[in-house]
Amino acid sequence: MNNLISMQRPKPDKEETKPMTVDDEYYEKFPYGLRISLNDEDMQKLGMSSSGFNVEDIMLLKAKVLITNVSSEQNMDSNGVVKVRDRMELQITDLSLVSDTDFDVAFDEAIDEQLKRTY
Repeated sequence: MNNLISMQRPKPDKEETKPMTVDDEYYEKFPYGLRISLNDEDMQKLGMSSSGFNVEDIMLLKAKVLITNVSSEQNMDSNGVVKVRDRMELQITDLSLVSDTDFDVAFDEAIDEQLKRTY
């Protein structure tokens, strides 16, 4: 798996934000668009149920996505500076979830198996 990159956003400076969004309760660490919501039917397809999980548990996500939109936009701000904004929309088409502990066990087993083949 490629190196994972944190998508956490820096907390905005109070001077840069509108007064209504300064409070911590309005601050989002991660972009809303990166959230995935699974209902009962979705979890059943994945062979799981929410009863085995708690808030703050960590899982690994593997997904196949279809690129549905690619765009680049140029805008001029009030200071006459041109800014380019690139955007890409991804539709998840296939999904797999593995709990962090299951991944560690599976990874260790795969390494052991590889070592057996090598020696």
